[in-house]
Amino acid sequence: MNGPLIVIRADASYAGGTGHIMRTLALAQEWISRGGRCVYLCAILPATMEQRLLKECCSIAKLSAQPGSAEEAIETSEQLTALRPHWLLIDSYPLTKSYQSLLQCPQRTKIANISDFGPEDVHQPDLVIHPNIANDIDYSSLAETSRILAGPNYILLRSEIQRDQLKAVSNKAEQLLITMGGSDPEEAAAQLCQQLSSSEHDVSIRVILGPAYPSNGDMYQLNHSSIEIVVSPSSMKQQYEWADTIICSPSTTALEAAHYGLPIGLIITAGNQRQVLKSMLENRTALLLGDARQQPSMFDNLETLIQSTERRNIATSAAKLVDGLGSKRICDVMGLPHISMRAATMDD
Repeated sequence: MNGPLIVIRADASYAGGTGHIMRTLALAQEWISRGGRCVYLCAILPATMEQRLLKECCSIAKLSAQPGSAEEAIETSEQLTALRPHWLLIDSYPLTKSYQSLLQCPQRTKIANISDFGPEDVHQPDLVIHPNIANDIDYSSLAETSRILAGPNYILLRSEIQRDQLKAVSNKAEQLLITMGGSDPEEAAAQLCQQLSSSEHDVSIRVILGPAYPSNGDMYQLNHSSIEIVVSPSSMKQQYEWADTIICSPSTTALEAAHYGLPIGLIITAGNQRQVLKSMLENRTALLLGDARQQPSMFDNLETLIQSTERRNIATSAAKLVDGLGSKRICDVMGLPHISMRAATMDD
C-alpha cells in the first residue's frame, strides 16, 4: 500500500486506438509486481479498457478537460500535486511538447516520456523511452540529464503475452490472424477479408475486434465459413499461439507478433505508424501489404506472406530482435529493483 507510485498519463479512443494504454500497461504490470503502485490519469477511456486497468490493480483518475489543452494541463498538475508520484509517464500524441511545458510537477517527481518520433515529442524529461526495433532517432539535442532508452531491448510487452516457446514456421500459412487494433477506423480487417475470401487460398482466418470497435462495423456484415470473429479476447497470447501468420498495423501488435516469431504482414491505418513500419521493413521482420486509408484498398504481397520460403526468414529475424524483457530493463533504470526471496541455507 505504500510502494513507490507511478502515474501514467494516457488515453484510448475509437479514433486514436488503444495502443498507448496497452503498451504502458506492460510497464505498469512490472512496476506493480515489484511492489509499486500505479494510477492512470485518463481523459478518454472506453469502459472495456477501464475494466482491464482495474483488473490489473491500477487505479484510475478521470480528467474532464480536452486532452492536451491548457485546462487539462492544469487539471493534471492538480492531480500530481495531490498524488506526489515518484514518476510521471506520458504516452499520448495530443500531449505535445508545449502541453508538457505547462505541467507543474512536485519537486521529487521525475518525468518519463514514451517517444515515437524524436526530441519534438518531449519537454525536459528525465527519461525517454523509444520502444522500437530500430534505434535510429537522434535525441542528442536533449539535455545531458535526459537518459535515453531506445531500441528493441526496451520494447514493452505485457506479461500475459510473453511467449513460452517458438513454433516452427512452414512455407504455407494455415491459420491467419488479423488484428487491426482497438478500433480499426479504416475497416482494414473487413477490406482484407473481402479480398481474401475471393481468393483460392485454403486458410482459416481469425479476426480480432478490439474493445473500441463499433457494434455496427463492417466486420459484422461479413458471412464466410472460413472467417471467425473474436471480440476483445481476454488474452492475446492464445491468439498468437493459435496463429502461424499474422496481419496487423505497424504498431505495438506488430512488435508482439515479432516476439512470437510469426510471419507478419503490415497494413498502414494511421500516419503515426511510419516509424515502426520503417524499422520493421529495414530489419526484414515484416512485409508491407498496403495502406487501408487509400480507396479502394488492394493489398499486395499477400501471396508471399501466405505461401513462400520468405516466411521463415521474416519470422526468424523478428523473434531474435524482440525478447520481451523491455519492461524489466526500464524498471531497473527507473530505480525500482526486483527483490526476490528464498529460504536461507547453511551456505548463507
